[in-house]
Amino acid sequence: MIALKVKNTIFVIPVLFCIFVMQGCSCSGNDKQPMNVFVATLDEAIQTTEITDGAYLQFDGRKYDFVTVKRKKMPSMTINFPFTNTGNAPLVILKVDVSCGCLTPAFSRQPVMPGGKGSVRITIDVRSQRGDFNKIVFIKSNAVNDVELLKITGYIK
Repeated sequence: MIALKVKNTIFVIPVLFCIFVMQGCSCSGNDKQPMNVFVATLDEAIQTTEITDGAYLQFDGRKYDFVTVKRKKMPSMTINFPFTNTGNAPLVILKVDVSCGCLTPAFSRQPVMPGGKGSVRITIDVRSQRGDFNKIVFIKSNAVNDVELLKITGYIK
């Protein structure tokens, strides 16, 4: 059995293998009649099975580049990372960790229903920062993709 993992779906292909192997076979050496082989379309031959049911955390964007910020003019800024629960179970953000004390996360601990939207807000205190800014935010949830990374980059003058 050959199995390929593509976007949380397993494609099982034993039917295709049988079709290709048996395509030229006949029932007996003397029989000139071609073997009746059920030839399925690719869509019929490939059977899909979900790997797992559950929530799926899909961010609209995982990277935010604020380009250049002058810390005297803007001592802090807030970035919003919107997401959608594209799974089939309620999604709960369990924890948000940041790579720097200059980042403060805010998020709802309320479940986001399938198809529902939410967001993770990150406030950046730029007063103590200078130069290239490259920080990571770690999102832990009950989703199938239980850990997601968000990246914030820019330059602080």
